[in-house]
Amino acid sequence: MLQFIDCPKCKKRVRDSADRCHHCGTSLTGAAHEQAQGGYDSSEDDFDYDEYLERDFESKPPIRKLWIYVTWVLVFVMLFPIALQVLALFRAP
Repeated sequence: MLQFIDCPKCKKRVRDSADRCHHCGTSLTGAAHEQAQGGYDSSEDDFDYDEYLERDFESKPPIRKLWIYVTWVLVFVMLFPIALQVLALFRAP
């Protein structure tokens, strides 16, 4: 499980395994790392990532299927006037 600490300089969250803060570049080795240990601990969090994915993404229709339908509707709308003109050419005496 990921655990985070607060950077002693910029106070933003970084992984506890990081050697440097990716926000400000401060070294997190040695005393600076020990000073930052009072940060966020994800083991205390009861957030279930798998449940989140299932709840928010499995119930929605796949976006790819939606784009296929949108593409076919646009092709039909754009080709319909051309088809009408071609039919009008065959009807003309």
